[in-house]
Order: sequence, then C-alpha cells, then structure tokens
Amino acid sequence: MTYFLGANSAYGFHSYYGELFSDPRIRQLIVLKGGAGCGKSTLMRAVAREGAALGLRGEELLCSSDPDSLDGLILPEAGLALVDGTAPHVVEPPLCGCGASYLDLGRHYNPRVLQARRRELEALKAQNAACYPAATACFQAADALTGALPPNLGQQPLCSLRLPREPLGDRPGRTLRRFYHGLTPQGPLALPLDRKQVWVLHSNLGLAGPLLRRTAEAFRAAGYDVILGESPFHPGEVTHLEIPTLDLGYALDCAIFPYPGEAEDRCDLDGPAREVLSRSDRETLDRVLGLSRQLTAEGLSHLRRAKELHDALEALYRDGVDFAGVNRDTETVKQLLRELAADREKN
Repeated sequence: MTYFLGANSAYGFHSYYGELFSDPRIRQLIVLKGGAGCGKSTLMRAVAREGAALGLRGEELLCSSDPDSLDGLILPEAGLALVDGTAPHVVEPPLCGCGASYLDLGRHYNPRVLQARRRELEALKAQNAACYPAATACFQAADALTGALPPNLGQQPLCSLRLPREPLGDRPGRTLRRFYHGLTPQGPLALPLDRKQVWVLHSNLGLAGPLLRRTAEAFRAAGYDVILGESPFHPGEVTHLEIPTLDLGYALDCAIFPYPGEAEDRCDLDGPAREVLSRSDRETLDRVLGLSRQLTAEGLSHLRRAKELHDALEALYRDGVDFAGVNRDTETVKQLLRELAADREKN
C-alpha cells in the first residue's frame, strides 16, 4: 500500500506526518535525521524488503517531491514505523524515548569532504528552495480559479452512496488522513486504493468532496473507522474515502488525476450538473478548467526543476557519506524488526 502524508499544495507544503504519533497501530516510531544523500530512503526500502520477507504487510509513504523515494514506512503488524523527520515535514517526538526515538544518519557525513564543497552545496540548496514558492503560486492561482464555477452546480442532486445499516459500536470511529493524489516532479500522480470494492466518482467540478465527507461522517457516527484522502491542491477537500472494516473505498476520478485502478462501479457526477447549465455557463466552465490545468502544468515545471537541483545536491553529498556506517544502522533496524515480528508470533 502506498500513499502520501505530505502534499505540495496551493498553500505550500502541507503535512500530516505528525499524526503518526497518534496512530494506535504504531508502538515504535523511529525518526530519521540527516540531510540530502545520507541514505534515509534507502534504509527504509531495505527495511520494507525485510518486512516483506517476514510476511509483514507494509505501507510506503511516498515523497511528494520525489515519488521514487520514501518519506516513511509503516509495518503495522510489527507495530514499527520509520519516518524522515527533516524539513519540510519536520517530525519531533512529543516524548522522546516513550515509543519514539531518533536515528541520526547525518553523523555518517565526512565534514572535510563536504566543507570543500560548501559553496556549491549552498548555491544548489538556495536554487532548489526558490522553486517551491513559484510552484505554490501557480497551484494557488489554479485553485482560486475554481471560484469562478457557476454557483448552482452544488445544488444538483448527487448519487447515493452506501451508508451503514447498523452501528458497529457505541462510540464514533476514528479518522486517518492521507493523500492519494500528488503534485509531483513526475506530474500529477494518482494512486489506487488497496480495497476489495472501490467505487469511482467522476467529477471535474468539485462535486465528489461534499458527498464523500457526508458519507464519511455517517460511517464514523456509526462507529466505523474511516480514512479520508484529501486534495493536494486544497487539503481538507475530500477526494477519497475508505472504510477498512468493510474493505470498501471511494475514489475521485478527474481530468488531472484519472483513477488508475479497477472499479466496482463508476458514477458520473458532472453530467447531470452540466445539463442544467446554459451554453454560456458551460463555455465559461470549460475555459476556467482549461486555465486551471495550464497553471497546474506550470507549477509542475517548477517542481521538476527543484528535483533536478536536489538530485545535483544529493550527488555532491553522496561522496561525503560513510555508507558502511549507514549499512550498520540499517542492519540494526532490520534486527529490531525481526525481534518485533518474533514477539508478534509468540503472542
């Protein structure tokens, strides 16, 4: 299972990494520290492979600025999680040593090697940082354009989603938040839901969000835990809903983020809404959506440039890393995972 816990949004970087501390499945959380190129993602992938060899299900938290890298890993059956705790998603344990600890990979840097490259490193880091405000401005403009949508769209009747027939418990369920859409250097990236039943709602007009939120509230009130997938443009706007107990999920399909997985069924929310619009309103609507996609594409070009600069930064750092030390830390974490898995088998 893969998803994002951070997003490049219309309001800058938006993170839900801090919610890992309240995830009841996690008994030990290791916060990885260290700058570019020191092997944080490589360590997590090695631990993920070890978990798979032990038959443990893993959840990989992708980096929104480089989806080929990991920003986190959760192995819920072992109660273990690892997370990159460096900027922009700074993660600090509320009570270090009580279920959470640090692992500093930055101690494997060779200061003499890196000090000789300091000016190059500083220049690349500054250029990389300058790309993100430009991307954010583009995404913000794209998001603001949706305010020009005809106001009567939201008054149209929508399809009925499956609702709980009877309460699961006498207390409200809990909510986890994630991103299954990402604005990334690779372009708009949509991830499939890992559920037996997935219902896909097609809308370019923002009609799925309110419907999914109402449905989530109904399930949560009935005692079901829910997972909300949110929009990377506008965090808080719901794009996905999962009810793990029922192995059921709902996913948004739109022009920017086509749903990539198989669907139990599909529902077009836009068709009935567009039918009530005048020809002039439909033309305005299509023009606004086209402009929004152009602005999004411009924002993504800045993310691609940021990725190129970060790759150059990592290449300079990598020659100054003692990877033998990183490998020793990796083996230590893998041994911890094996011990946790063994304890799970005993219990």
